[in-house]
Amino acid sequence: MTPQELWDLPTDEFNLWREKNDLPKLFMSFEKNLPGFGDWLSENNFLIDTLVKIRNPGELFHGEYDKYLIDFSENHPDDRYYFVHPQSTQAAKEVERRAKEKNHIYQRFTPYILWGQRKYKTRHFLPGKNTKLLYGSGHAPDVPDLCQWKMMGHYVLKLGGLTITRGYRINRRNLDFTNLDFLTIEGPDHGNIMHSIYFAHAHNIRLNDGKLSSLNLVECDFQNLKLENSSEIYATHFHNGNLWSMTCKNSELRYVTFDEISMNRIDLQNSYIEEVKYIPMKRDFYSTKASTYRYIADNFVKFRIAYSRQGDRKRTKESHYFERKFELFSTIASINTFWGHYKLGKNRRQNRGTLLRLKREFFRCIQQIRLSFLGICNYLLWGFGEKPHRLIYNSILVIIAYSFVYYLVGISESWIDGLYNAIFGFVRIGGVNLAEYSNQIKLLVGSETFFGWIMIALIINGYANKTKY
Repeated sequence: MTPQELWDLPTDEFNLWREKNDLPKLFMSFEKNLPGFGDWLSENNFLIDTLVKIRNPGELFHGEYDKYLIDFSENHPDDRYYFVHPQSTQAAKEVERRAKEKNHIYQRFTPYILWGQRKYKTRHFLPGKNTKLLYGSGHAPDVPDLCQWKMMGHYVLKLGGLTITRGYRINRRNLDFTNLDFLTIEGPDHGNIMHSIYFAHAHNIRLNDGKLSSLNLVECDFQNLKLENSSEIYATHFHNGNLWSMTCKNSELRYVTFDEISMNRIDLQNSYIEEVKYIPMKRDFYSTKASTYRYIADNFVKFRIAYSRQGDRKRTKESHYFERKFELFSTIASINTFWGHYKLGKNRRQNRGTLLRLKREFFRCIQQIRLSFLGICNYLLWGFGEKPHRLIYNSILVIIAYSFVYYLVGISESWIDGLYNAIFGFVRIGGVNLAEYSNQIKLLVGSETFFGWIMIALIINGYANKTKY
């Protein structure tokens, strides 16, 4: 069947078609090409004939905890199998108790990728030493009508290269492991029931006065996502996966979460954003740490500008803080630790060039260390001016430290007396009578006063800075 014919099918007929056609072939390819997949099936007493009936088969692979697959045999086929994700022993016992009460068949299992990591004792057990299920070779990736993508040697179902208009349901349709490249979405009413899509290939998706809502997009590969002409994405969660290039022009992002995805080159032109949550990825970087942190900082720049344009001071301040934080991480990660080899030989001209490169790298390294040190101090001291309450905590630590020093050097007879002198010495309005002490003691007390007035100035400036936006 053509992609258009498949979209024309009612949701339940579409899901049944996949159950009988492409999903069995996909799982047979998994069994052939994924390490230990057959063992995983056997350990969990899974049959491929059963797994293809699940409306979110991608959930069998994704997850950080053991799950339960519960069979509600009395339900409609589209609602027969449910996944439950207990994150504690007590929660797991409760799931089993309720399933037994209602005579529902349940199966506790470990998601395949987590199972493989435990079995092979490495996160890089998948083909190509990957940590995720990734699409391999493709065919005609720039031609909407012809593009195809392989997952573990199998061409996944093609559903892109066309336009779906109002009334074509996305929610409740099994779109796991599908090729949605060059899909254009127009109009509203594509579903408002919370629905998950796992491991979809989604390059060049375009919303033209279209609306997507209530979607949970897990480990999907997005690239060049475009929202145009009053389009909207609402109550949608992007989790893991990729989002390389997103253009939002005269459109809206509302209650959208970008959760640990590889994300860069976002453009929010005259667009409205509300309650957008961005949680940067923590591992599995596709490029160097320095460039990844730089991309993350750039993303926060775009969010800061958008929130500032809307007058949302709180979100603007938060975005500015994380922008500066990841700029600092990028600077630290880019420090040259001289892993490169600078070998000298018999050729004097080549040696001179090698020494010049080494000299440039050395001074660049010194500059990066200096910037990193200043940035770390700025971050710890007052959170780049966005968290002035840290100055109060740091001031208290300075006072306590000096109170112990005053007691140890004999300025104060007790720690309490030292605390009294440290408090007044911090603002230099009394405390220790310095006339009878040595120059070293005078310098010690003067250093506290010096730090104290710097802290006071920064506290005043920090809280004044809170009205910056």
